[in-house]
Amino acid sequence: MRYVHIPVQLSAPTHTDLLEFFEVMARHEGEKTWVHYAANMRVSAFLGLYLIQTLGR
Repeated sequence: MRYVHIPVQLSAPTHTDLLEFFEVMARHEGEKTWVHYAANMRVSAFLGLYLIQTLGR
């Protein structure tokens, strides 16, 4: 298991944060991936945007 930390400010996630998330996901494409965040708000948004914009789902 690899750990990748993307520091995202709780109240102000940025477009750059999202692009970094997309980059990390692309690097691990085809692998089982567990995405976690304690509050779950940003990770849900980031995953949703990734699925729609990158995978067309």
